[in-house]
Amino acid sequence: MSSLKKLLVFNYSSLAISLTELEDILRIVILVITGIISIIVSIKEYKKSKNE
Repeated sequence: MSSLKKLLVFNYSSLAISLTELEDILRIVILVITGIISIIVSIKEYKKSKNE
């Protein structure tokens, strides 16, 4: 995990991403995360309804 953080810090410092690009990346990441969470929740709900 620490190596991943170092890699991220190195990438951001070396690329020096502008704020607008960073905001776009964050938006995409948040969309992906919320999408994955909603899929997981819907699968769990489906399994619950199947078991009942």
